[in-house]
Amino acid sequence: MAALCASLNCDYTYVDTDAEITGQTLEGSVLTITGVNLPTGEDVLIDFGPARCIPDSLTASEYVCQLEHEAVTGEWIVQVNTDDGYLPNTIADSILIPATVTSVYPNDAINFLGGDILEITGEDFGYDVSAVSVTFADGTVCTVLEVQMTFINCELNRFTKDAASYQPATV
Repeated sequence: MAALCASLNCDYTYVDTDAEITGQTLEGSVLTITGVNLPTGEDVLIDFGPARCIPDSLTASEYVCQLEHEAVTGEWIVQVNTDDGYLPNTIADSILIPATVTSVYPNDAINFLGGDILEITGEDFGYDVSAVSVTFADGTVCTVLEVQMTFINCELNRFTKDAASYQPATV
């Protein structure tokens, strides 16, 4: 059997902690984390989904940090990592960051046989093509080609034969 350590004992040490994350709030780009016995050392790394959060203040009962970049659409629960590992978390409710669509171009004279490239503009789409989907009400998929925080480019597939002339889409 292959192992990273010859003896299968890699000097793993279990570190018990009485620290616990109990709450989180997000206002704009400021994330506030509450808890008990939170560590306050230099080794604290805070992540909110794919966004790193840079600490402004770290106390034993509250962390306040600034998101390094905009929060990405999704449901997120903060994760705090120290040299001893991730802190236990009892947060029951995630924070929902909704996507906002402001326009779709073109929005008329779309070829029902597919092939049109749509540009969807808005906010908080993220950067991960594999995490974004665009589907019309009839089930037609618009294959995502590119994603940035403020736009999505996708290529329309052929609409179903039952598609109406107007189709709402889910992003």
